[in-house]
Formats: sequence, C-alpha cells, structure tokens
Amino acid sequence: MIPLVCLEPMQASVGVRILKRAAAVLAGVAAWGALAAPSFAGCSRPILVPASPLGQMMIVHSDTGRVEGVYPELLRDIGKAVGCTFEFRIVEPRVRAEMLVASGEMDVFVGAVRNPERDVWGRFVPLMEVEWKLVSHSPSRPPPATVGELLAMNGIVFDAVRGYNYGAAYRDLLNALDERHALDLVADPQTVVRKMQMGRADFSLMPPGTLDGALDAAEASIEFRKRVRLSHLAGLPHGVTGVYLSGSLKAEDAALLRQVLTQAARDGALLTRVHQALPAADAASYGALPASSAH
Repeated sequence: MIPLVCLEPMQASVGVRILKRAAAVLAGVAAWGALAAPSFAGCSRPILVPASPLGQMMIVHSDTGRVEGVYPELLRDIGKAVGCTFEFRIVEPRVRAEMLVASGEMDVFVGAVRNPERDVWGRFVPLMEVEWKLVSHSPSRPPPATVGELLAMNGIVFDAVRGYNYGAAYRDLLNALDERHALDLVADPQTVVRKMQMGRADFSLMPPGTLDGALDAAEASIEFRKRVRLSHLAGLPHGVTGVYLSGSLKAEDAALLRQVLTQAARDGALLTRVHQALPAADAASYGALPASSAH
C-alpha cells in the first residue's frame, strides 16, 4: 500500500487514484463473477470501440496507445465474463469516433446521449443519469445560475467541444450563444481547460468526470484548479447517458451487449466504477437511471 501520509499533496492525489482504481477493479470482478455462465456464448468477433478522451470515463494515452478509465475497464470486465473481446482504437477528435460507429466501421460509441440523428444508425443503451455542470474559473465574477442569466451576459466566450451532444436543451443553448457570437467550438475538453488558463474562455459545460480528466490531461496548475468552479445551471435538465451500438453488429452480438450493459446499469457495476474513479462531490452528479429511462 502506498504510504500517503508521507507524500506531497500532488503525489498523495496520484496515490489515492491508484488505490481507487485497484478497488474498482476488485469491485468489477465481484459484480461480474455471476455472469461467467455457460449460457453466454460470447461475441462472434472482436468488438471495436473508438477511444477518444472523456476525462475519467475514458482516458487515452496517445503516446503509448493505452486506453483506460471507467468505460474501458467496465467493458473489459464484461468481456472476460461473457466471452467478448473489446478492441480499443484511439480516434480523435470525438466527432470522428462517432462517424466511424455511424458508418459501421466500429461498433460501440460510449458516453453518448440519445438523439434522433444517432437513432438512424444505431441502437441506444441507456446506462445512467448525469447532470452536466457549468464550468467557470473567475474568482471575481459569480457564475450565472440559469440559462437566461448566462445568455444575458456580455463579452463572454463559451467553449463547447465538437461532437459533444447533451440533448435538445444543450443544442438550443449553443445555438443561442452562437447567435450572440459568444460560442467557440474546440477539439477536446483539455483545450477548454488550456484556453481558460490563458484567459481566452469563460464558461463551458461538461460532466464532472470529463472536467476531472481534462484538468489532468492539460496539466492544469494547482492555482488554476483552486479557481475552477462546477455549478448547477437551471434550465438544463439532467440527461441520460449510455452507449450506442452500431447497426452493423450481428443481431446476436447486439442483443448480448444490450443485455450485459443493461445489467451493469441495474446492478450498480457501472456506478461503482464511477464512484471509485471520481471525487465524491463529482460522483454525486451521476446516478441510477430513472424508471422511465431504464429500458
């Protein structure tokens, strides 16, 4: 065990993350042990998953090709239990990852919100409820409390990540910001953080887990991390996030993946990993599916 009491603050933080990930692995093995039964015939071929940065939900190491985080580790546990192999291919930016699943070249698009355009090419599997939080960093200006207050602010820059789609209310917000010339589209969450550190962006909107990973990826300073705020923005409803399965999957493979992913949502295997990977305050933004969405 890492002696955290002897480490500097930054080292201690890394140590805590290592211990949390180890605990998540053990929890995942326990949660999925019951699935290792002869009734699961496994997948007919390797399942291809495009990997693009999603903070702690999907961590991409472009230099080494490693992919880790909540979703990859969950899928690997599922694969071991039911006889499926998941192959992760690094694809950036995220909008290209979606295009590859839409075209049938890859199979599973993770961390997605349902919308009619995606329903044309894939099958949505809802997994958990999440609140996207307003990200701000100015110590002298309180963040707006509502969508109306945000839109009434002058001279702001709101950064949004291309390919992120949090639902109709989010798209309406971006359209309104664009009409006010206050919207800047960027490639990834860490670019949002870097621009904020340079004073070139004021606000963004993302899940806490995404921000947490972006701060690490951008190597944000301790001083900047202390200034960053996550706050509720009234006027944007909580969303349901999950995965899209490509329509090119064999029916048997798609049915198996739907079954085991839905079970991961129902029995808490996914939320267990989320709560292990994120600080408690951030993990509180993720919850079990409302009854109306769990189908």
